[in-house]
Parts: sequence; structure tokens; C-alpha cells
Amino acid sequence: MLQLGYQNFVFDYEPYPIGVSSNFVEPKLYEQLVENFPPIELFGTFPDGKSHKKALAELYRPEAYHKFLRETPIYLNFYNYVKSPQFIHDVLHCFEQNQIDLGLNKTRIVSSTLPRLS
Repeated sequence: MLQLGYQNFVFDYEPYPIGVSSNFVEPKLYEQLVENFPPIELFGTFPDGKSHKKALAELYRPEAYHKFLRETPIYLNFYNYVKSPQFIHDVLHCFEQNQIDLGLNKTRIVSSTLPRLS
């Protein structure tokens, strides 16, 4: 499981809670993510038909996106963590530690209906 810097958040509470974190992703992990960033050729034109944006995402290019994840262990590990119940728990715990109560502690939350990739 990834260890991220939830303890590094600083929150402002007015007009609503917003948090900023420095070094949320540890430098070594960040470096690995940058080194393994997908090549531009994998990105397709954003489907809005109005811009020159590129997209590689579950929503717009799921086959290419999941193929990239399966072939790139560092991104697959990150993806599986972000899609896990542990990620939701960690985020809610961070909020709780910073006096932000969304009233979700006793709610069963599922992050995705998609199967875990391996």
C-alpha cells in the first residue's frame, strides 16, 4: 500500500474547508511516476470536439488506459490504492484529524464498481 503525506495538509476553513499539502507524494514515488509517465502517443484527442486537449482516462480511452496500467507497475499500484476502500478511509481520517466531519464515518462507501486491475 502506498504511504502518502496526509499529515502534510494545511487547511483553511473559510468560506469552506480547503486543504493544501506539500510533499503529499513522497519524492521517490513522484520521481518514479514522472519517469514512467505515458507517452503522448497513448493519449487521444479530448472528445469534446472543441479543444486540442488530449486524454488518457477510464472514461475516454478505457482500453488504452487499462493496458498502460497493466504494463506499468508503479501506476497500477497507485491506481489500485486510489480505487481502494483504504484510500477513502485515509482521506476521511485526514479530514477527521483536521476537524472536518462529512458525516460519512459510518457509511459504507465504494470507490468504484470496476474490478481491481492486476
